[in-house]
Amino acid sequence: MKQLVKLDYLRDETEVYQSSEYIRRLYWDSSPFIQHLFYDLLDTALSLVSKMPSDSSVLDVGIAEGPFLPTLSKYFNQVVGVDINYDHIKVAQSITNCASNRLQNSVLAVADGMALPFRTNRYDIVFCLETLEHVTSIHNVLEEISRVLKKGGILISSVPIEIGLPILIRQIAGKMLGFPRDSYSSREIIDAIIGRNLERRRKRENKMHSHRFFSWRSVLKELENTSLILDSMVFTPCPGIRFFSTNVTFRAIKG
Repeated sequence: MKQLVKLDYLRDETEVYQSSEYIRRLYWDSSPFIQHLFYDLLDTALSLVSKMPSDSSVLDVGIAEGPFLPTLSKYFNQVVGVDINYDHIKVAQSITNCASNRLQNSVLAVADGMALPFRTNRYDIVFCLETLEHVTSIHNVLEEISRVLKKGGILISSVPIEIGLPILIRQIAGKMLGFPRDSYSSREIIDAIIGRNLERRRKRENKMHSHRFFSWRSVLKELENTSLILDSMVFTPCPGIRFFSTNVTFRAIKG
């Protein structure tokens, strides 16, 4: 069984610690509960490819600063990570070059998910975690992912739930645990819970690449217009109680 590689070993790596506000905020300096939530996302994604062999070719689209790289490099021989943000790639590179755990089978590149610089039918697995909510066209990204996946290849994608009851839970938990995130006004929270004015609000937020008012159902809608076939969904951190979960992870197969 594949087990997640946690990032504690990087604390003594000065370059990583000083340059990565993202990793410090999510995996080191936050409360144990917040750390559990973010590790749980990665663990869920890993569990959905638990039976894939080590010689599977892997692409991670939107790697941010690379918190998933040590895990992917441990279990797969070929790992490529891309992000549109050059500063993210620099931090991820410092993780791959870490002396205590050098990731020699990982290659990183600056690339746009809507124009991936890879040949068609190249990868067995594509991860796209907490990324689709920031792009201007979910459809275009999914089409590109479908293009580079081999037939029968697997897409694992996770997104936040920013509508319905989970948004209220997110806001309350964030304030109680001192975890900074995009705030909503009382009126906006009510609109997000009851589904009022969501399309108008989302169009405005999408222009700023914000996840506010993001509907996870929009991913389902766009999947239907690609060759990617939804295989399963996992809600976290409460798989059995959707209305109390703050994220959802999709597994889709290229038909």
